[in-house]
Amino acid sequence: MVKGKVRVKSAQQYYMKGQNCKVRITIAIVICTIILATFPLSTKAMNRRFGKENYHVAEVNGTFIEKVAERHGPQKPWYTWNLVDNGDYSFNGLATISPLYTNYYLEGKTSYSIHVVNDSKSWPLEVRVIKKAKDTVIKTYTVDTKTEANFSVNNLATDEKIYLLFIAPCDFHGKVQ
Repeated sequence: MVKGKVRVKSAQQYYMKGQNCKVRITIAIVICTIILATFPLSTKAMNRRFGKENYHVAEVNGTFIEKVAERHGPQKPWYTWNLVDNGDYSFNGLATISPLYTNYYLEGKTSYSIHVVNDSKSWPLEVRVIKKAKDTVIKTYTVDTKTEANFSVNNLATDEKIYLLFIAPCDFHGKVQ
């Protein structure tokens, strides 16, 4: 014997429950589509969206190289920029996933003055100065959001080559003197 009320759902109630589920699924699909449509799928697309192009830097994985004097693959730089002969080395870059590195080894001086501006308002910028010989990290700097920093690398031979590595996510510009 059953005590209390027994509630029986009608066919119409089941139908309405199914309709509500379909509406929720449709809304979820629309929201996901909007999110994916507004999310940049590549660094190149993101740079176009924000009107910024990478200059004298390239992604470490080599998938995006644009506006550079010489094209090269996913390895570290292949060419050398002599600051005494060619002058200051300017650069800028924007990346969300892949780290960026300078397209050239830098040489010609015993000390370098590096000026970096972190254009991001969301994340700090990590900059590594790497010596070509054995790819040794000789200095690491962190630049806070929306700030600039000056640092130097000293005690090098004029024929020693260095390059800069910018850890993603990053949005920056600057120069080496």
